Amino acid sequence: MQLSTERWSLYLGAIDDTLTNPRARFARNLTAEHVVFDLSGQQTDKVTYQKEVERLAEALKQDQPASDGIPKSDISADQL
Repeated sequence: MQLSTERWSLYLGAIDDTLTNPRARFARNLTAEHVVFDLSGQQTDKVTYQKEVERLAEALKQDQPASDGIPKSDISADQL
C-alpha cells in the first residue's frame, strides 16, 4: 500500500544473469535505465556479493530512510 504519491521504487531480481549480462533488448533497456545489483555470487564470490549487498543497502537507505519507517496517513486524527 502506498499512502504517498510522491515516488515509486521498483526492484527487479533474476535467478540467472538475465540482468547482469543482458542479451535481449528489454533486459538491455532495463539495465541501461536502472541500477542493477548482482547478487548471484553468494556461494562462489563472497567478497563481490558482500559489496553488492552493501550497495543495495545504501540504495534502500536513500529511497526509504529510517524516518519513513511508519507510513504517514492522509487522514488526520480529527477526521476520524
